[in-house]
Amino acid sequence: MTSKIKVNILADGGDNSIITSDGAGAVTFGTSGNSITIPSGVTITNNGTQTGFGGENTPYFVATSATSVTVPYATTTTIKFDTIDYDSGNFFDTTNFKFYPTVAGYYYLFCNLNNSSGGISAGEYQATFFSFTAESGSLSGVRHPQYSVNEFTQNSTTTINTIAYLNGSTSVKVQTYNSASNLVYGGDSQRTRFGGYKLIGA
Repeated sequence: MTSKIKVNILADGGDNSIITSDGAGAVTFGTSGNSITIPSGVTITNNGTQTGFGGENTPYFVATSATSVTVPYATTTTIKFDTIDYDSGNFFDTTNFKFYPTVAGYYYLFCNLNNSSGGISAGEYQATFFSFTAESGSLSGVRHPQYSVNEFTQNSTTTINTIAYLNGSTSVKVQTYNSASNLVYGGDSQRTRFGGYKLIGA
């Protein structure tokens, strides 16, 4: 034999609500200001949909380049990421081409850079150095320079990535330095992209 107890509110001895129901299936545990403690050794199994618990890689962003940038010989140049594909926190600046999250933590950063120039002369050796650069704050844990050395051809793409700690006031941009002839980067939203996201629990 089974039995059923129907209540809308289950309260403790101090008349504090422990469980409430709206009568239509929406159940609330506790009220604002209460604390719910799960003792050590207890296992929680979730077979439903999780919301509001964190565990999301936010903020995140992806910016692309619609504008080509010529990088002269022996010159450090910022790549122009002027189009936003995704920006969960509105933290990407398309005027200064930088990511400036106000949420501190460890971030995974990546960048794909496309050489849209005609390449270099046959047999010429081209060394190009790419790096994530802190315009303000610091990029703790990042090894510099991050680089690629290639004999470039037209539409060749180079990828760099890293994990860096951003303290909530750090702004990050992508710069490149050519040690040989001029090259042109960007102008191709499919091949030139700058993105990243905050790591969960970091």
